[in-house]
Amino acid sequence: MEGYIFLHRQLTENEFWFAEKFTKAQAWIDLLLLASHKSRTVFVRGIEINLIPGELCYSQLSLAKRWKWSDKTVKKFLALLKERGMIDFRGGKVSTIISILN
Repeated sequence: MEGYIFLHRQLTENEFWFAEKFTKAQAWIDLLLLASHKSRTVFVRGIEINLIPGELCYSQLSLAKRWKWSDKTVKKFLALLKERGMIDFRGGKVSTIISILN
């Protein structure tokens, strides 16, 4: 199969999005939907964080809660995505900055 589909970010507001524990595919799509589409600044606990397109700022703990996963599972999943060249991430003082690469 080839081609693209367009997913609106409002997909996450659908009643089914958070109904169950996330699959790996759903977690990947969630990261894509959470990534900033333009440069912006966010504040986490009063600390300014500048994001460029393709980046998101979430703690691994908040992703674990969002996806209904354990902290360990989130950590392993992010490491797997990084190993496969799909993301890069760096831990900050208050959050993790995730960059979508592929």
